[in-house]
Amino acid sequence: MTGSDDGSESSEKLAALASAYEPLSFLERSFVLAACALALPDPASVERSETGYLIFRWDTPVSEIGSLWASIIPEEVVLSTRTSHQHFGRTHFFPKRLSGRKLELRIAHDSAEQTASVLRGEVCDTTSYDAGGQRHSNGWVPTDRLAEALAYSRKVFGEGMTMRAWNWFGEVAV
Repeated sequence: MTGSDDGSESSEKLAALASAYEPLSFLERSFVLAACALALPDPASVERSETGYLIFRWDTPVSEIGSLWASIIPEEVVLSTRTSHQHFGRTHFFPKRLSGRKLELRIAHDSAEQTASVLRGEVCDTTSYDAGGQRHSNGWVPTDRLAEALAYSRKVFGEGMTMRAWNWFGEVAV
């Protein structure tokens, strides 16, 4: 992380990068504020797409992950890597019956928290393979739950299932 130990310098840079893309929507502003509160490291880039979406990108030297993108679109944040993605939107929180600004605040907070977890290496990008060695699926799994995820895959899809996992810093043994 750049900046001081409390992340304030990094947070100021993050906010300054995003402010170049004013006006920000409520969700965009809420994501930036949540990211600053969590002292996320500076992204490699911030840009506005041709369709108007605000996109943050953090790079990792781990080629299997590539980068982490946070794409802020109306009423949703999509976090994605080279092989997987996760949506934070209305359907993600439907059981909680949130709406309006409360929903957008929740989307911003939870997606920023997940971003922080990925950048800290607490979440792995995983690839599962069937008994024949063919890629079966990709997903994100908390680093401390990899063994449980593999056991579940074997229970559902057969004992021949295997898994490889990478966190932000490199490959993790499963």
